[in-house]
Amino acid sequence: NWAGLDSVGDQSEYVGALQEMLIKSGQTIGGFLSPVNFQYFCEKLVASFVPRIYATVLQCKRLGEIGAQQLQVDLHAMQAYLLELPTTGGLDKVDASFSKYVTQEMGKSEAILKIVLSPPHSLAETFSTLLPGANVMDFGRILELKGIKRQE
Repeated sequence: NWAGLDSVGDQSEYVGALQEMLIKSGQTIGGFLSPVNFQYFCEKLVASFVPRIYATVLQCKRLGEIGAQQLQVDLHAMQAYLLELPTTGGLDKVDASFSKYVTQEMGKSEAILKIVLSPPHSLAETFSTLLPGANVMDFGRILELKGIKRQE
């Protein structure tokens, strides 16, 4: 219950569990695949996983300010772990296009949280600035996340 949090802490337990799973899986799968195939695996995993994070953030019920801040901490940690994924499987470096994709796609979820944390009087402007391609339905969801009724 993100609205019920009373303080922002370090990353949540589920993020630590995700990190452990990514490291173990990366090491195991990387041991069986060539570097090119492991890079491809990482790209496909991230392309499947990251949009689900965005969708899940939008599906949340009301987020309090503290909850949104904690979720920002968690998203930032997840992004860092995803960026490290190729190195867990033995790749020497992370491909620049991979880093750019992870950063860009995770930035969409972070933008949602920045909008939720923005003051009500600048909500529409912040929304259009941070999510220029978003639609009216997305704006309605953000209003709900913020706890503002659409009639307001």
